Amino acid sequence: MFIIQDYENMEDKTEQIDNVIDDIFDKPNLRAIVVSDENGLPVASRIYEEMEQDIELIISAVISTLINTGSKISTRLMMGEPTNIQMRLLNGMIIIETIQGTSCCGFLLPEEKEVNIPYYEIKIAEFVRKVKPILFPKDENESW
Repeated sequence: MFIIQDYENMEDKTEQIDNVIDDIFDKPNLRAIVVSDENGLPVASRIYEEMEQDIELIISAVISTLINTGSKISTRLMMGEPTNIQMRLLNGMIIIETIQGTSCCGFLLPEEKEVNIPYYEIKIAEFVRKVKPILFPKDENESW
């Protein structure tokens, strides 16, 4: 099945998400932020460090794969859908938050000693609350 996207609408959503990034993360100590749609494609991204070209495509694919895999495992174990995944790495951390279904956002943070993780957990929750209605406008009969 092919999904036909409304590219004008997607450009508007990307611009709105970029504004949310600017609003919430005014002086971030982040390496990158990537918002991924249900298909694992980047909707919006902000890369704060010099990285290889098109890195947001790779980050988007990785975070989407991790959320999808986590969802399959947690469903099989009857533990419910994952809300976030945190990966501590030798030189930083990746925090992945689900937005709705398999759409998600990934935050690449520098080494723990350089960042206040509880602060970013609060900022990420705020980010998801603001981005969700942009990506998934509610129907008249729905409520968040």
